[in-house]
Amino acid sequence: MPFTSSCLVCVEFSSHLMNIHLNGSARRLGMIAAVATALIGAIVPLSALAVETNPVKDDGLWLAQTEPDQSSPALPYLRRGLILARTGDFQQAIEQFNQAIELDPELGVAYGNRGFTRAAIGDNQGAIEDFSRAIELNPEDAIMFASRGITYAEMGDPETALVDLDRAIELNPEFPPTYYNRGLVRAEVEDSEGAIEDLTTAIELDGDFAQAYDARGTVRSELGDTEGAIEDLETAANLFQSQGNTTEYRETMEALEQLREAE
Repeated sequence: MPFTSSCLVCVEFSSHLMNIHLNGSARRLGMIAAVATALIGAIVPLSALAVETNPVKDDGLWLAQTEPDQSSPALPYLRRGLILARTGDFQQAIEQFNQAIELDPELGVAYGNRGFTRAAIGDNQGAIEDFSRAIELNPEDAIMFASRGITYAEMGDPETALVDLDRAIELNPEFPPTYYNRGLVRAEVEDSEGAIEDLTTAIELDGDFAQAYDARGTVRSELGDTEGAIEDLETAANLFQSQGNTTEYRETMEALEQLREAE
């Protein structure tokens, strides 16, 4: 089932990275951003997650299938907000989303995108409020549940995060990043077996998911499965290299070197 959402998507946002530890050194584990129908390599914990439902290209922006009525007076503000967020002008983007919401208080996409933008500037509580409002307007929106769950995790509330991520998976059990994100949260609460299960599912759904191999290798190392950890990290490194992700390739190779030295 494709991942339907009320969120207009086209912007990558960055925020705090989640960490678990590998042999005493922090290994960066981020979230996957998806733009339009393609997963991209940006490693950010809260990102403009995209839909996979035949997006429509309009005025240079990818619009979800559930885009608002083209006659909506809020739509120009929404588009301007997305453009500003794309260029990193988050405060002005929020002002545009505010205008959109003032004109159309039932416009779920405006709350969703304002939530992403608030998260990008570290306003996690504001992001939670926006994602919650978007969920009220569309209770079947898996992206909003996943995004709110990630935000709860960043706020230090993994139990609530898991509730939202569970719901996101119920709504769309075929979207690899949600399993990946839940796997990271499970690792944070020391549910290593659950983390490996989720990360394995993410890999089964997307065999090129380098970050999932990287994360699973890290968890396997924590469990003392050095052979499995090395195998996963080698796969992750090869994928990062082939995908042109030089930063993650270098970090994964450093982790591999540490593991091999510890054998």
